[in-house]
Amino acid sequence: MSCSPTSALRAVGGTASDGGAAAAGEKVLVVGATGRIGRMVVDALSSNGVQVVAMVRDPSTDSARSLAELPGAANVTLAQGDLNDSVDALGRLLRGCSVCISCSGASRLSKLSDLLASAHDDPRHPYNFNYL
Repeated sequence: MSCSPTSALRAVGGTASDGGAAAAGEKVLVVGATGRIGRMVVDALSSNGVQVVAMVRDPSTDSARSLAELPGAANVTLAQGDLNDSVDALGRLLRGCSVCISCSGASRLSKLSDLLASAHDDPRHPYNFNYL
């Protein structure tokens, strides 16, 4: 299955001019920017003039650096962060942003034991993420 930047933009609400979430020149935080869906969202937004803060765990990875190859790369800023960071740290990434789009997923859940594990015993359990 493929998804064009235009359909990805529609999927996140379009632009403000057509009743969507963000307009050219606005600043949007995209969480999970290096994933398959996150990359499409970053591409669609940045190509339409939206300033994107792409939250990545490690800016030195190939997937993070590849965001600089997108057509709208001039509108993309990489910001290091993790959903396990403090609320204050995540709040700093949101400064100046009018919208936050979360494309992150609980990909760590790969075994039945992960699903059955107690979130209280594991601070990195997906249920303990600081969603904004």
